[in-house]
Amino acid sequence: MWVLSENYARVIATDLTDRFAADELLVFGGSKEVPDDNRIASDRALRRSLGGTATSLNVRMAIQWLRLSQQGAFSPHATGAWLAWADRERHREVYNRQQLSDDGVLDFVDSLRARTPGISKTSALKSLREAGLACEQGRFSTLFQKVATS
Repeated sequence: MWVLSENYARVIATDLTDRFAADELLVFGGSKEVPDDNRIASDRALRRSLGGTATSLNVRMAIQWLRLSQQGAFSPHATGAWLAWADRERHREVYNRQQLSDDGVLDFVDSLRARTPGISKTSALKSLREAGLACEQGRFSTLFQKVATS
């Protein structure tokens, strides 16, 4: 059982499929270079049910697979249980948040830190998103640090 990013899977897919029998290989995430019979593609529609961020979704999918696979991770039961569970739990997330400029994010964080001085970067980003505002996580991190160190 492997949990792989798309880019990494592209590099090692041939090695994986050459080294393991079809019934001994299961990749979570990965890329199209891994045969569909051996791959559980990353599915953001399961994020709400599995929790966490999109970055760690493949790991949480693998953990859920193991929870559901009572007769072994490579059993037909595991596949059926996963498909039934995923069909029930899929929820497409749609966000209609207003994109902020860097200055807008800096102002938001500055105001938030004035009210809650010790707020963490994660909590601040969650507050921004709950307010219906948008900022990519990496960009937010950089801007948050600017406010935190000034």
